[in-house]
Amino acid sequence: MDEEINNKILNLWEKYAKKGQKGTEHYPLFYPKLRKNCELLFVGVNPSFNEKIMSKKDHSFENKNFDFEKEIDDEGNRKLPNNKKSYKIYFKPIWEMTNKKNIREEYIEHTSWEHIDLFFCRITSQKEFKEIIDYKQQNKKVFMNEFGESQLNLSLEIINNIKPKIIVVANALASEVLQSRIDIDKSGFKQKGYDIAILNENKIPIFFSSMFSGQRALDRGSIRRLKWQIENAIKDTLKKDVDDVVAR
Repeated sequence: MDEEINNKILNLWEKYAKKGQKGTEHYPLFYPKLRKNCELLFVGVNPSFNEKIMSKKDHSFENKNFDFEKEIDDEGNRKLPNNKKSYKIYFKPIWEMTNKKNIREEYIEHTSWEHIDLFFCRITSQKEFKEIIDYKQQNKKVFMNEFGESQLNLSLEIINNIKPKIIVVANALASEVLQSRIDIDKSGFKQKGYDIAILNENKIPIFFSSMFSGQRALDRGSIRRLKWQIENAIKDTLKKDVDDVVAR
């Protein structure tokens, strides 16, 4: 899946770069091998361009000697703790949330997770990114240009291919986008504390949140409550899996 997805991302960039689309100045996000059927899929809005570990010259889309294999390998390492190229500030709350010591071990031995972004532009400023995709939100409906729509459609394909047990949307903008583009069943929220996303007829618990780090990040109390809600959702999905096996 990953090579196919990365080729689609590259083709998309080549198409819009020819049109002079702003946002294609740098190579986009490319994915390492993505973990399928993970317990938790965290969803952000778009990757930043970190000049401390990235070179504008090397990552320029005009660089015909761009090292794709190295970039894909680096992207995988950015998610890992204790790696020199990791995004520690961004991923630290996720590392803590998925550490099995923070999950009741009688329910789960380990928490496998994956992370994707809905868009592939490497832009640090969210304000600038919204201008690039001509983002508008009105009456809970989201509007964007063709460049944004093309990226979003590909990301929805990625989510469907991953088939996560639970989705955690860790960005307010990403939450707006997904709530406007996928079927959401909110009827059980008062009882369960989460909504249900319906993807390819699969019902998946989904949490809509804001960022875990940065200026508009959740406070510690809110993150603590979110961990508790996710733990309960994990228990619910494990119970459902057991019930499905028994029913067979």
